[in-house]
Amino acid sequence: MPFDLPDARSGEAKPLASLSRAERLVVGSLRRYAAEGRRAETLAPIFRDVFGLAGVEPALAAFVALVAILERHRRGAAIVALRRDRASPVEQDVLRLLAAVQTGDRTEADAATSDLILKSGWTELQQAARRFVASLDEADLHLPAALRKRPRAARARLMSAPGVHQVSDLTADERLVLSGIRAWVGRIKQNECGWPALFAIFAAHGAGRAAASLHALLYALSVATRRSIDVRCAACPSLSPDEARMLHAVACAQQDRMAESFDLLLTWVPAAAARLTIDAVDGLARLLLEAQAVLAVRAWDFARLESLALPPPDGESAGRVLH
Repeated sequence: MPFDLPDARSGEAKPLASLSRAERLVVGSLRRYAAEGRRAETLAPIFRDVFGLAGVEPALAAFVALVAILERHRRGAAIVALRRDRASPVEQDVLRLLAAVQTGDRTEADAATSDLILKSGWTELQQAARRFVASLDEADLHLPAALRKRPRAARARLMSAPGVHQVSDLTADERLVLSGIRAWVGRIKQNECGWPALFAIFAAHGAGRAAASLHALLYALSVATRRSIDVRCAACPSLSPDEARMLHAVACAQQDRMAESFDLLLTWVPAAAARLTIDAVDGLARLLLEAQAVLAVRAWDFARLESLALPPPDGESAGRVLH
């Protein structure tokens, strides 16, 4: 399991030296378990010392189950190297989850779970976390209640707005998302990875944590789309209908109007693919809100955008259309 995912918090990661005994146990176990080929017996001596002969088996079983669920349901992202003397973003989120479960903070537990994995694994992960926390409690090990304060949701600022057809008429938050989309597709058209350009743009605006979800969304669309997707070059002043649909899908998700977001996905991909992709839309919407980036729900006139749009160039492959 990659415990070092790209994250805007990487520069703010906690030094390992500052962690409590319980935190060091968790982070050290995650790293040792991964480094030793995911063999539970490599952790047995450590767990025996911490939890005693009576508690080693349930603690080890709960920990192994926790890691297995993280690996099975984790959110996809590129792996990057971080300083090994600091906790990685994923390690911090695991600590957040365990601390929230231990203190009974269900809201924070849900937030940490959402940051770690897709919705399909939420129940399993929290059950495994509760079992492991029960072992920590037996050993009188306690995690700090809050590793970071989550930004207050910006839903109060969500608003409706008329549709537009020029990039200059978009809000700054909408232009941020559009810039990420165009940068990613631009690199893909050149047979390069779109992730670095996308992450650089989002991180520069304090929304680095949202980049992985947009990367996942664009990759899924490029692979599963049934038709060409019209994404413009970075300098194009006009907004394509497909770009407007992407912005609208995210804006609707920020208002919990997931059915509308799902319907927009269906304009590109089959229902089965849309069901696999909707989590990326939801994650992007939520993490943008945490970064205080709010997209207006506009009254888009997609038919008018279609009439204003120049036809895409001939011969472009699906999902990689630029002009």
